[in-house]
Amino acid sequence: MIPGFLLFAAVAAPPPVPAGRRADVYAVYSAVLARPSLPHADSSAKYLVVDVTGMAGEGRPDRCFVPPLERRAALAEIMSDYLALRGQSFRLEHGFSASKPYELLTPLEGGSFMDPRRNPPGPALERRFAGAMDLITLGNVYFNRDRTVAVVKTFDWCGTLCAQATWHALEKVAGRWELRDWIHCSEIAAPACRPRVLTLPIPIGKYLSESLLLNLSTFKSFVTNRTILAVGLHSPSHTNKKSDGLMRL
Repeated sequence: MIPGFLLFAAVAAPPPVPAGRRADVYAVYSAVLARPSLPHADSSAKYLVVDVTGMAGEGRPDRCFVPPLERRAALAEIMSDYLALRGQSFRLEHGFSASKPYELLTPLEGGSFMDPRRNPPGPALERRFAGAMDLITLGNVYFNRDRTVAVVKTFDWCGTLCAQATWHALEKVAGRWELRDWIHCSEIAAPACRPRVLTLPIPIGKYLSESLLLNLSTFKSFVTNRTILAVGLHSPSHTNKKSDGLMRL
């Protein structure tokens, strides 16, 4: 059984990253994985990375990507690239770097890491899992026309009710891709040990209060099996990342 967020990546035999995009795509992945966005302290010995790009329910980058005024033209161009690539996935190779060693896993192997009882891994696969806490899925990279701005979404799975999906914005400066603080939302499922309470940020002006504290049981009809509700709304002027959307693990 393949977990829901990996279904998009599990379509048979995707092609490799197109040659004309490969260098910049892998450089973007290297920049992101130099400081991966994780919902916990990074104490693992290595990372596990799904070997095809894309994820179910990726969403649109323009809902989170808010570049500065001098880069606003890049948004329309990035959305054009997103629409051209939407629904596609590509096979990854060991062409990018990370802050720690990493193993590339097929979606089926990733399913074994997430649910070994349903998908028991063999001894060889168990050895590849050793020392890893995270299974990372890399989305497609979307560029502006001259490939000086890029956005990409990553999804990190680290256990039941422990996951995080994050959009990343990058700018190419002197030939190097650098992360930029141009993203204004994120999606997170808190570890199971946290209190069953969610704080939902709400924008001032549209609603009466700045935040609303709700017990998770209020959303009982929305919470089934491995689903946790984490909602956040914001104005473009917000500088803090907020939870956004329904995360299915």
